[in-house]
Amino acid sequence: MKKKTVGIIVCMLLIATSILPVSGTGSVKKTSVLIFDYGNILYVGGSGEGNYTKIQDAIENASDGDIVFVYSGRYYENIVMDKSIRLRGEKTNNTIIDGFGTDKNAITITADNCILEGFRVVNTSNEYWSYAGIKILSNNNLFQNNTISYHSTGIWIEHSVDNGFYDNYFNRNLIGIALNESCQNDVSNNSFMYNTLGIQTFSNSDYNLFSYNNFNGVFGISLDKSSYNEITRNNLVSNTNNISASGGIFLYRSHYNEINNNTIANYSFLGISIELSSGNFVFRNNIIHNGLYGVYLLELSMKNDISQNNFFDNGYDETIPLTDNAFIWNSFFNHWDGNFWDDWAYRLPRIIKGRIGRTGGLIKIPYVNFDWHPVKEPYNI
Repeated sequence: MKKKTVGIIVCMLLIATSILPVSGTGSVKKTSVLIFDYGNILYVGGSGEGNYTKIQDAIENASDGDIVFVYSGRYYENIVMDKSIRLRGEKTNNTIIDGFGTDKNAITITADNCILEGFRVVNTSNEYWSYAGIKILSNNNLFQNNTISYHSTGIWIEHSVDNGFYDNYFNRNLIGIALNESCQNDVSNNSFMYNTLGIQTFSNSDYNLFSYNNFNGVFGISLDKSSYNEITRNNLVSNTNNISASGGIFLYRSHYNEINNNTIANYSFLGISIELSSGNFVFRNNIIHNGLYGVYLLELSMKNDISQNNFFDNGYDETIPLTDNAFIWNSFFNHWDGNFWDDWAYRLPRIIKGRIGRTGGLIKIPYVNFDWHPVKEPYNI
């Protein structure tokens, strides 16, 4: 994926240090520079002499580099992590931080270089989507092996750079993870189950990596005014076909993103939607059994490249006219090449149908693109 130097400089100005990507087991992960082997260990819960009753009390008495170890139990707290510490739960399912439905975050992180692992974080207010299970206002933090459930937003990331999110479970939130003006974060190997929307980015959330995640909610990933992100090797398979409008990946005013090697399947509405977005690369995805279109380009989406994807059984909803594997609306200069189409067995170019006209207007002019080199056998993706 192409990355502009100016954009990298803007992101890097937000932090003093960065975490460099290295190869992991099955996904791209970042080498953690967060080492906590030199500080004290403070204990919360349990029966040890001198153990704290509240997590926040232990944090207030900790110093940078300390470990706060929390024994299994349910802790009704709104925690603020304002020191560079490692907060570790004994067992994920049994070490619970409960926001008890307040209009606050269950955990707010304001210090850089924190680790949060081994917790179940539940139950903040669902009246406003910026109330979060975990709100991150700092950089270079690590989140792993947590369960985040029953929030408007599971994790809210604000003006925050170079955080890693690995092996977490997001369950029954309105939004699993939201990023606002946050760059170079790595969200990999997580599960987003029964959330309304898995991942949402807002303005200027660029150069993030979303990889090896599993989604099954109403909507998978939505990028809003966010560019140069990579969405790779995710499974976005909806279990909500009874919902009239569900979709896998949405781009809105988002440019130069790369969508590759994903499976996007069983959404009642759209597999991939690209609106007012240009220069995106959609490459080697399985796009399967989405009700309206597998890929939909609309409203002046230009110079996007859709190549070497497998299109199977999209546009199956016969109650809607013009359903198809792919469709174009008021979008120009896009490039289609080398895709497999289950409805096209010919060596000739495959037509991608479209229309030009004002939405809701009476005049709609037919318009077409071509996949100039469709393949006869599906790719092994």
